[in-house]
Amino acid sequence: FTKTLQDSIVECIECKLQVHENEIEILKAGGPKQVEPVKSALRTIKERWGDLKRFSIYNFFMECKLHGQEWEYKSEEEFLAFLVSSSDQRIDGIISRDKDQQFSRDLLVPSLAYDLLVENAELRKMCNTYQLKVMIMGNEQKKKLQSEAR
Repeated sequence: FTKTLQDSIVECIECKLQVHENEIEILKAGGPKQVEPVKSALRTIKERWGDLKRFSIYNFFMECKLHGQEWEYKSEEEFLAFLVSSSDQRIDGIISRDKDQQFSRDLLVPSLAYDLLVENAELRKMCNTYQLKVMIMGNEQKKKLQSEAR
């Protein structure tokens, strides 16, 4: 219930922001005929795309290591599973507002733009899983080399 309410509130705020952005564009242009109403909806997609780009699984991994969260798990596989699920949740949080397409999508924007955003998020999830596996394999090799050097 609480998550649904939070998502609804975020959707309402985003809609209000779009309305205000459209009003600002109309005032700047001197009338509604010179304004493209699709700009504010595209700006929302661009912001979400940027949020996806800014999220770094490597930074998240290092942040968890810095806080010692890796020691809370019995094995590196459990730690990897935690990192994957947590990063997936963060990415889902960025695009979750697009689940109810009738309300969250602007009718003036082609659905392809929203579909590309969702596909980008899914690809990032897969890449994050792979990147985490490579990082953990690299750490295992470092530990192995250090133990052999002693």
